[in-house]
Amino acid sequence: MTWILSFLLGMFGADRFYLGKIGTGILKLVTLGGVAVWWLVDLIITLSRNATDKHGRKVRGSGREPLISWIVVGALVAISLVINLFGGGSTTDDAAPRDTETATELSAEEDSSTPAEDEEPAAEEAPEAPAADVPADHASALQKAEQYVTVLHMSKAGLYDQLTAEFGEQFSPEAAQYAVDTIEADWNANALAKAEEYSDTMSMSQAGIYDQLTADAGEKFTPEEAQYAVDTMEA
Repeated sequence: MTWILSFLLGMFGADRFYLGKIGTGILKLVTLGGVAVWWLVDLIITLSRNATDKHGRKVRGSGREPLISWIVVGALVAISLVINLFGGGSTTDDAAPRDTETATELSAEEDSSTPAEDEEPAAEEAPEAPAADVPADHASALQKAEQYVTVLHMSKAGLYDQLTAEFGEQFSPEAAQYAVDTIEADWNANALAKAEEYSDTMSMSQAGIYDQLTADAGEKFTPEEAQYAVDTMEA
């Protein structure tokens, strides 16, 4: 049942409501499964038989249920890949003749235009930044970091852990460090947003919110960022 709810309705936090985790269930609902990232993480945790209820007890299937769950998910992923593969091929083939005609028309227009000597020197155009300066893995880590900061309002330390976690994004430490060092984020504002979420959804005290914001098992904000959030809420 946990796997079915996580797979079909995980975007709306149904699996967490079922396990008694009301606070994170509401947060998962309003963020639409953390823009699908949280949904995927919870699904993997459930399939790996590491899901727990609100009391910390592991949820385990019996018999061949976990194997059946993996087979169903794998079959759906395979069907999606086949549909995308064959669905995208016809679009490319249909577009090819049109692209050839467009290129021919553009070539004819260039032949009838003003000679190249009358054009402005190409050197005056602004040069583009070389894309090879940043490794692809580093750039992907930065994009993922921006999603977590914007949607889930993570702290800098929490963001690094999520990017490198085995059940997270599994980026290299170098790529994750590049992302947290490069991203433009207001960590005080993130701490305040998290504090307001805990206050609104879980009715926590200010002392409890401070502890949750700074805890290693919580949000991992710095004491200064957590204090800013609590003080600003009081104002």
